[in-house]
Amino acid sequence: MSTVIDVSLVLTTRNRADKLAATLDTLAAQQARGFEWEVVVVDNGSTDDTHRILEQSAAHMPLVALRYEAPGKCRAQNYALGHVKGRLVVFTDDDVSPEADWLACLWRAAERWPEADIFGGAIRVSRIGATPEWLAGARGESIIDRHCAHYWPRDDEGYTDVPPIGPNMAIR
Repeated sequence: MSTVIDVSLVLTTRNRADKLAATLDTLAAQQARGFEWEVVVVDNGSTDDTHRILEQSAAHMPLVALRYEAPGKCRAQNYALGHVKGRLVVFTDDDVSPEADWLACLWRAAERWPEADIFGGAIRVSRIGATPEWLAGARGESIIDRHCAHYWPRDDEGYTDVPPIGPNMAIR
């Protein structure tokens, strides 16, 4: 019988070892006091250094490394759900840089709102390097706004009609 914990953080990755390493570094620095947590990473068939990055990170954080060969982020996330132990499942991506209190804020929100089943928070996209020429201008900005994970439903905590998305979403 597996032990139930408070928070399972799920992320999937495929051949993005450099981005994954940076993300795992920020996750290792989470200020997770007052709750038990785990990071469940699904390697979705990587052929780069992902395995080595996961081994190194497991020494510094409560990490569960899984491998799922069939390509597809949603497939890999669904596979992870069969392995999580958390009462709250948080989803993120392999290229994020969350604030140090991110998981704690989601956990506290889940405690404050026991009747709610889905939680989320703001997502601010940071571009690295120059915008490609084909994305320059108003048309490109509308593509970025529509397809990148920008999300800012409200400034205060509470119910919203705007459902959370992608890299900052939690489900009870």
